[in-house]
Amino acid sequence: MVRRLLLIALLLASARAGEVERERLAAHVTTLASKEHGGRKGVGGRKAEAYVVAAFQETGLETIVQEVPCADGKAARNVIGIRRAGEEAAKEHLILSAHYDHLGMLGGILFPGAADNAAGCAALLELARLLPRDEKRDLIFIAFDREEERLQGSRAYCQHPVAPLEECVAMLTFDILGRDLMDATEGLLFCTGAERSDTLFDLVAKAPHPPGVELLFTGADVVGDRSDFAPFRDKKVPFLFFSTGEYRDYHAATDTAERVDMGKLERETRLILEASRRILAAPRARYLDEPALRVEEAKGLERVVAQLLAKRDQLGLSTGEALMAEGFRVSLAQIAASGELTALQRSQLVATTRLLVSTLQAAR
Repeated sequence: MVRRLLLIALLLASARAGEVERERLAAHVTTLASKEHGGRKGVGGRKAEAYVVAAFQETGLETIVQEVPCADGKAARNVIGIRRAGEEAAKEHLILSAHYDHLGMLGGILFPGAADNAAGCAALLELARLLPRDEKRDLIFIAFDREEERLQGSRAYCQHPVAPLEECVAMLTFDILGRDLMDATEGLLFCTGAERSDTLFDLVAKAPHPPGVELLFTGADVVGDRSDFAPFRDKKVPFLFFSTGEYRDYHAATDTAERVDMGKLERETRLILEASRRILAAPRARYLDEPALRVEEAKGLERVVAQLLAKRDQLGLSTGEALMAEGFRVSLAQIAASGELTALQRSQLVATTRLLVSTLQAAR
């Protein structure tokens, strides 16, 4: 009987070893967003760097600390972890990344940056723990520094990559997880960049989505150069940017670990893990010079606008702003019903979405 119970316990432990663990994610977020890490800038940034180095090394990664040249002369460093491919190595690699820096201390006030981006960094550390060596492709995990200051960390990496960017099958980055867009939507996770690769779109769209996570596709031209994917996009590296979007206390002192929904973060990390596994196993993605015209983009935006309109009072939208948003929602629903998105419609979609985002940011 004892032997049987021990066997069951070992089997359960083995199964759990390959799963995303909410407790680990929560521990990473709480630590990186703590006062000790000083908003992950200055001395706190160096402590966060050491934390990521230790976490990478604990998972057996070959770890490199890359200096990031900065005009202010202050220390900035990317932390890179490499899991080399097996005997069938094909001189290709997949990059998984998140930035670990934030705003630091401003006017004596701590800006913890829990969702932005301790949560994304926590997801990265879980992926480093869970993704085993691939037989054909290297896995490169990067925690970027100085994202908050014109993407200096990712720009420096693209200038001095540890492996040629031409050999990168895809770059995935995670920035802001575990919250909801303007605290007014529910369960949405945005995936940006799939419009530049048919292969990546198909792989992510068909990946099983955990209950409680609704994956929506949006274009990088809607988001702008808002995260570390931008330097890779400029090099025509296929990319995916996962985010839950800005929230009402984005870049505020109240962005604490307590406000991150750890269950949501766990589900989002599970989805990203499955997408990563599929990308590793699939043929190499091709970068599209022009964004694909997919009706899924209109469908996703219609879902977003509908949820935002349901919270119009909470968001402080004026009657005119709400009417504009409703008109946009109706046009998106019509495009979705037609089953086709034209180039002109997409251009209008991008412009109107940018206007809506600006309106929400002003109301925040």
